[in-house]
Amino acid sequence: MNIYVGNLSYDATEETIKQAFESFGEVTSARVIKDKYTGQSRGFGFVEMSVQSQAQTAIKSLNGKELLGKQINVNEARARTDQGRTGGQGGRGRMDYSGRGNRYYPVFFSSSIRQQKRVDQMVQRRRRGNHRGPKPSHLRRPKSYRVLCSGCGREVITQVPAPNDKKLLCTECFSK
Repeated sequence: MNIYVGNLSYDATEETIKQAFESFGEVTSARVIKDKYTGQSRGFGFVEMSVQSQAQTAIKSLNGKELLGKQINVNEARARTDQGRTGGQGGRGRMDYSGRGNRYYPVFFSSSIRQQKRVDQMVQRRRRGNHRGPKPSHLRRPKSYRVLCSGCGREVITQVPAPNDKKLLCTECFSK
């Protein structure tokens, strides 16, 4: 039976957990879960015992007891549900813009170093302002042209080029 041991001291090792559970029966394995990058304990672990009745006795006896100065939580381990992994992502992970990150550093549910490098590159491009290339045509400002009014000679800004054979008038000259 697999047993979850929570609220462990960061000084707890697999050997200390194993010793605590061995008084109740045979311990098949004991693991302290550690951070992938720092190697420090994450504060929880798992113990596997071969006999279910011994495991139930250990859970009842050790839940709430003190181990290395901290009150530990001991429960039967539940099956792991991969809620963070959804299909169809193509191995790219998921981005979360729910407010925990910001627009430059979204929270990423992918722990691969390659993916983190891509995020860092994306952040740099966003800060430079060219993260997605040119804007779509419906978002672009229309091109403007500077031409001279044929009536008064003032410079007029238009959104269409002036044809060579026709004269262009500003609004004041046109209303006269």
